[in-house]
Amino acid sequence: MSQRLFYHPLYTTQRLLDAGFTFRTIQDLIDQQKIVRIKRGLYVPADRIHHQHECAFSLFSDALFCLMSAAFVYGYVYQQPKQIYIAANKNESRIKYRSDFLDIKTMYRDNKYFMLGHDQTVFNGHHIHITDRERTVLDCIRHRNMIGSHAYHKVIEGYIEDPKKDVIALICYAKKMRIFKKVKLIFEPWIEDFTLLTEKAEPMCAKINAVVMDHEA
Repeated sequence: MSQRLFYHPLYTTQRLLDAGFTFRTIQDLIDQQKIVRIKRGLYVPADRIHHQHECAFSLFSDALFCLMSAAFVYGYVYQQPKQIYIAANKNESRIKYRSDFLDIKTMYRDNKYFMLGHDQTVFNGHHIHITDRERTVLDCIRHRNMIGSHAYHKVIEGYIEDPKKDVIALICYAKKMRIFKKVKLIFEPWIEDFTLLTEKAEPMCAKINAVVMDHEA
């Protein structure tokens, strides 16, 4: 198999055919465990199986990655999560993010919360849609039991130490999501001037609410 082909984390049947393979030789590669079919017409090199998130970033380039997948991108946890977390509008197809190979957990959200904290970034060369730091940590607070105590504490600690955190945005999101009291209890002892920032947050909160309402319309 062409070594240049292995430089790509994901390739299609057509890409393999264009590279000179036939349907028979593609099946031979699968039988020899050199490539793995992750979806009809889509393959990854077998030695990249453990890079499941990078495969997901390529396969679902329009998906919104959230929770522990986002926490992994931000460096709040160092080990790649076993599951890939994708946020989806509750009206989206239930099979859109289905994969026989990737362990995907789809989190369906109400329209009024879906765009809150939507961001984009580049991770290991992949341009991805992702929940921002603040939405990520709030989602982890809301789903603490699901992600587990150890992961939860790692995310909280990572956010507290993150120089790029936006505490005012965190406050505004928490109010919008109706979990501000819990967020205050968690972060007030650790984040300097949390109370003062809460008082200063009102103009920013009004702006965020206006943006979210525009997306709901």
